[in-house]
Amino acid sequence: MKKQLILSLLISLVLLPFKPALAVNVKCPNYYTGLVFDKNLPSTEQFEFIDEQPELPESSDFLITSYYPMSNACGERWVLVTLQNTSPGTSSISNDGLVVLLSDGNKRAAQNFKIRVAGKTSVTKTVYFGKSEFPIIKVMTRPK
Repeated sequence: MKKQLILSLLISLVLLPFKPALAVNVKCPNYYTGLVFDKNLPSTEQFEFIDEQPELPESSDFLITSYYPMSNACGERWVLVTLQNTSPGTSSISNDGLVVLLSDGNKRAAQNFKIRVAGKTSVTKTVYFGKSEFPIIKVMTRPK
């Protein structure tokens, strides 16, 4: 009995990260993130959604050099992103300067995000974009 319980628990822990991140209404404990990397779409994909938020993202001195969307079973959306400051001087970027496009066509700005980066340097950050049942399909900045 004890071996079966332990085996069941181990199997549950192994399979837990592979559940799809569609259960937005699932109550997750504050300490649980269980993030997994989402499948990246080819960068050549073109999406023709109607842009109802053309003001986003705000312009900045930053380019995205790479990004990897992540999610969990609670529907949280995160991105591991590398940003490059193209300005010769120190620049900052905050929430509305870093935006994702979700697969329903909506844009979502970063949450609780603000960084300052020295000129002509890059930085990698993990950034939170809230909960959504729709996956992230693109991460955007708007160069000046």
